[in-house]
This record gives sequence, structure tokens and C-alpha cells, in this order.
Amino acid sequence: AILEAPFVEIPDTLQDPRMADNPLCTEGDGLRFYAGALLVAPDGLPLGTLCILDNKPRQLTALQRKTVAVLARQVMKQLDLRLALRQQDVLMSEADHRIKNSLQTLSAMVRLHARQLDDKATVNVLDGIQRRVNAMATLHGELQSGGGRDEVDAGKYLGKVVSLLQETAPGHVQISYSADQATLRSNMASSLGLIISEFAANSIKHGFPDASPGHIEIELTLRDGHFHLACKDNGIGSKNEGKRRPDSIGQTLMAAAASQLDAQVDHSLTPEGSRLSLTF
Repeated sequence: AILEAPFVEIPDTLQDPRMADNPLCTEGDGLRFYAGALLVAPDGLPLGTLCILDNKPRQLTALQRKTVAVLARQVMKQLDLRLALRQQDVLMSEADHRIKNSLQTLSAMVRLHARQLDDKATVNVLDGIQRRVNAMATLHGELQSGGGRDEVDAGKYLGKVVSLLQETAPGHVQISYSADQATLRSNMASSLGLIISEFAANSIKHGFPDASPGHIEIELTLRDGHFHLACKDNGIGSKNEGKRRPDSIGQTLMAAAASQLDAQVDHSLTPEGSRLSLTF
């Protein structure tokens, strides 16, 4: 039937020379009725048929024939849609791969230039850029592993952000985290990652002078539909504010990120160390 008309109907297969000797029709309770609508690709190539079979002779009405033809067109639309989605997946995978490589290259270049400079202020700026690039790369990786969903697992995402921060932290500073089981939208995760990165960087830079042992804690909880972020360190805090001047650029970035969450950062220095909290 695939080489014949767009629609083929055989009311009784045993009375049709094309099917009369077919074992599927002659053996036992074989096929006695066949109707098939041709499935044709956009380039005109026949792909197969949408078939209706029965073990009793019958004849379709005009409405039934029209219905089969409509169903055949729907099958082709579904096949075309699957092909388009597969092609889109390939393009997205390629784009994700390029973005990932670009972010990794940018981070490596920033790190390389920072190592070659002696000016401390410039090095600090480059370190900040690298942290932000790494946070973006982490978010992108989580979104990619999530199958294209616009949300990430809060615990896994925070774990990777903290892991990156720990890699760049001096050996005398340890960073830990905890997070309730929850998901974050990508825009929320991006802002959260930036706030955590800036808090940790400020603590590492100012909170533990003379290589004193330090601990930074990050906690994300979900209560009554709202997230609460609490960050703290056990550094010098307000004990010696002359030695601890918060990074004004970092403070500005944290405030901007918090505004994206419709929240305000509460950041203070206490005798026990630095404290940051916000609810969104």
C-alpha cells in the first residue's frame, strides 16, 4: 500500500489479489480487512502507513475514511515535532557546551592574570571577577544537569558554590553549609550565589588576620513558603574594626543581588564575628 494511493482500503483481503495469499490473512483468525493512510515526509518520501485492521470484512464510511486521513496528518505532525525537538536538543547541547567552555576559559584567564600582577588592589578586583564567573558557571552547570528546567536543587547548588569557595580559601579557613530540601528558580539561585560568594570573600579577606583559624557557615532554610539565608563567621567581627573594613564593592553587589530577590541584606559585625541574613 505504501507505493499506491494516499489512502487504500481493502474490504475483504481474501477477495483481493494483493492480499489473498498473505499468511497473515489466510491462517486461522487472519486479517480480513485493511485500510491504510500514507504517511509522507515533507520532502515527499513515503515513510509508512497508518493502518486499521480487522479480522472481519467491512467497509468504511466516508466520515471514517476522512477521520483516518486526519489521524494520518496528525501522526506526521507529531513525527515532525519530535524531529524538531531532537534538533533543538542538539543545538541546546552545543550551546551549553560552548557556554561552559567560555566560562571556564574566562575564569582561567582571570586567574592567570591575577597571578602575574603585584598590585594588590587589582588582584582583589580580578579575584572578585573570578568568583562571579565561577558562580555563573556553577548555576549554568546545575541548570544543564536539570534537563533544561528553570530551577535547581538548593542543596546541590549551595554545595557546589561552597566547594568552589573552599578551593580558593586559605587553608586556615573552613566553609560549611546546610540547606533544606527545596528548589530555587534560576534567577533566585544566581542572586543567592553572588551574595554567599561576596560574604565568604569578605570574611576571608578581613575576618581572620594573621592566619588565625576561621570558620564560615552558610545556612538556607525554608519556612512558610519563604527562604531565609543566614551567613556567619567566627572572625574578629567588631573586636577590631580598624582591621576589618567591609568591601564597599562587595556590599554594593550584595545589595543589588538582594534587590533582585525583593529582599534587603542585614549585614553586621558583632564581637563573635560577621553576620548576614535575608529573607525572600
